[in-house]
Amino acid sequence: MHNSGPCDGNPGLRTVIEEKEATRVYDKLDPQQQRNVDKAIDLIREGKAGGNQDSFGKDLKNYKAVDVKGTGRNRGGVRVVYKESINEVLIHSIQDYH
Repeated sequence: MHNSGPCDGNPGLRTVIEEKEATRVYDKLDPQQQRNVDKAIDLIREGKAGGNQDSFGKDLKNYKAVDVKGTGRNRGGVRVVYKESINEVLIHSIQDYH
């Protein structure tokens, strides 16, 4: 996936860090779904996530989720749960609803 630093050709981009569980689920997705997840993470990294975003409460209070287009019907069957800071994006999980 990403696990990349801010110097990947654009110093304005935030560092992306994936938790192990997110990587495990990503590896099980088909190649097209992986490309769509990569696009979604790139948009999150750039601060342009858009789409259908949700915020959480309780245990995931500061986390958001975005549906990944092209991964299922309507809004998508996969979503990325993440937490943002000024310099980083932590990918907490990738959820596959198929």
